[in-house]
Amino acid sequence: MRKASFILGLPVLGVTAITWQSFALWGLTLDGAFVDDDARDAVVDASRNPTLSRSVTFKPFEQYWEFLPDSSVLRDSEWTWRINVTNIAAPDADPHNATEDTHVVAATYDFTWPVAGNISTALDGSTSPLCLASLGELVDLPVNITNAYTDGTGSDCAPVLGQDCVDAMLAQAPVPNARDCNMTSTVLWSSIPECRGSFGVSSRLQDGFSVSTPAFNLSATANHTWESGQGFYWDITELVNGTASQDFLNLGNKVHILMMYTDLGLGNSGGLQRPQLLCSRANVTELPDKDANGDGVTLTGEAVLESGALGIFERGAASRYLWAAWATVSLIVLTLL
Repeated sequence: MRKASFILGLPVLGVTAITWQSFALWGLTLDGAFVDDDARDAVVDASRNPTLSRSVTFKPFEQYWEFLPDSSVLRDSEWTWRINVTNIAAPDADPHNATEDTHVVAATYDFTWPVAGNISTALDGSTSPLCLASLGELVDLPVNITNAYTDGTGSDCAPVLGQDCVDAMLAQAPVPNARDCNMTSTVLWSSIPECRGSFGVSSRLQDGFSVSTPAFNLSATANHTWESGQGFYWDITELVNGTASQDFLNLGNKVHILMMYTDLGLGNSGGLQRPQLLCSRANVTELPDKDANGDGVTLTGEAVLESGALGIFERGAASRYLWAAWATVSLIVLTLL
């Protein structure tokens, strides 16, 4: 594993201190996200050599293929969504923040598609925004929901959330247009009655719920082109101890949920265009469902502790996934080439 670091020079003391920062970023580049280019490069390299990885295939917007022209490259295509979760050794971290075996955990997403060209080409030349929605990074689902995702689940969310919940999520999603993602009409997933047993439980136990809603610019005026295999989401944790940290186990075991939609330029064909919902999980090991604190529900962050990897469970130490998340929908608009 490669080392990533921020370098802060302290010439008076003759010491070079190395520090880390944690963040979650939707974007096609880490340029500007790190103070030190070596840190950026190490995280990018780590995403290519992950500790855990899962790739699931899906047929993008398959329900609308019949309305696409004969020249369509989107029709009959199969894309791949990959999640990488990686431990990165950081032995030279600032001693004020270092641990006995200092690491940082990085989780990344990328898409690949079969045709040559960028994502706009793969979407039949669409220049409308590609709109995404995903669970906020702090949201923790009940372990019975997580365990419902098994090795054969693929990208289908119905076995995890239930078909009624999936249908309701898709029906209540905002409808994009050629200019924007119409995020002002976003419905918080925890408020959907059909999703009461999944997102509703998380919202109740965590005193909050959030959905991230980034929008990627696919027009010719964007700052970055989105190429096949290029990372588009980065979750970098704070410093952790060892390779079996709470952060690593959370990111590796949680169900990652991604809703995607864009205007395919169908006009009135096929009726109102709806998004596509994808689910995946890097590690599909079944977690123990033990209600350690007697509240009637085991969250995934609790289950990875209860599994014995980190010793005796303490709810107060269940990391950043178990404290209250914002109860609002956050909008991040990224202008990309």
